Amino acid sequence: EMVQIGNEIRSGMLFPEGEVPAFDQLAKLINAGIRAVREISSNIKVMIHLDQGGRYNDLKEWFDAVFAAGMEPIDAIGISFYSFWHGTFMDLRDSMRRLIERYKLPVFVVETAHPWRQCQGEHVSSDLMKTAGFPAGEEEQKNSLLLIMQIASSVSGKMPTGVYYWEPLCIPGKTYGSWDENMGMLDTNGKVLSSFEAYRNYDEQAPILDDIDKYMEQLYDTEEYVLPNGTNLIPNGDFEEGLTGWDIEKTNDVSVEVWENEVQICAKQNFTFEIKQEMYIHKPGKYIFAVDYRGTNTTGVKISMYLSQIGESGEKLYSRNIFPADVKFVTHMIEINDIKVGKIEVGIMIDSPPILGRIKKISLIQQEDL
Repeated sequence: EMVQIGNEIRSGMLFPEGEVPAFDQLAKLINAGIRAVREISSNIKVMIHLDQGGRYNDLKEWFDAVFAAGMEPIDAIGISFYSFWHGTFMDLRDSMRRLIERYKLPVFVVETAHPWRQCQGEHVSSDLMKTAGFPAGEEEQKNSLLLIMQIASSVSGKMPTGVYYWEPLCIPGKTYGSWDENMGMLDTNGKVLSSFEAYRNYDEQAPILDDIDKYMEQLYDTEEYVLPNGTNLIPNGDFEEGLTGWDIEKTNDVSVEVWENEVQICAKQNFTFEIKQEMYIHKPGKYIFAVDYRGTNTTGVKISMYLSQIGESGEKLYSRNIFPADVKFVTHMIEINDIKVGKIEVGIMIDSPPILGRIKKISLIQQEDL
């Protein structure tokens, strides 16, 4: 009944020929896919599917560019929405409503998921889940799905819509670190979870929530993430002097600006970025290395913070992956017990499709008694 041309193609397809921002070439590739579908049957609808379902401005910019480049008419827009990656539920509603108004096309949520238990690893970390609206849990998985269904129904009017879960039939293993083990709709015995009731019993004529605005606002607290106490030993770690003292390495077409003491990194195509600084440790001991980060997350985003000890015997590296969210800044920390006197290097590396990233502070604080 419907075919999407590519999967989450916000950064393009078939690199390098169809890589954004080469929209003229991308449009030709998409059109070849559209023609292939139409040749099979004129009754099959064609969808274009992007990630970042709660980021209307990103989606609008992409669709405007690819339509201007000559993409043939399509029948539907598909978006991915994961509340721990792609904005708040309010952002989802705003994005769907505005896409429908602008392009006069139905919008489907063709990927969504919520963990039925907390991941022990960092794939969907506890810090990340603080921005997801709901905590991890079986009932929360169902409520997240019901809320997305109600949002889709409420904004679509007479246009068709739908909500697709990815991937419901994951079989959990014995550990807790991967997507399969936490994000499906089956328990460890292969029995369906209560979230299946969202599909079995959903009735768009009987809203789940009478006051959806009030409900969504209550999902997000206003707690601020506070850096650990102590003096920040990194020169210009709060970027009050712009990028003074920091080395930047990046691929072309990456915009780096300091705005109100925040480093803002923006790219419209796949990119790499690194910000780093060498400094000297005068006193050995226990330290906390911390990064205050806020930004887009989606498929393919790789961000890591690192501290390397530079010594006669080589480098000793301490690192941690950052799984960001764009609801508020989150402080990501590494506790290090044995930094020696001598040179160190601290930094952040990003390897990602088009995103917006924001760094508020990079800190190194000595802890006398952790």
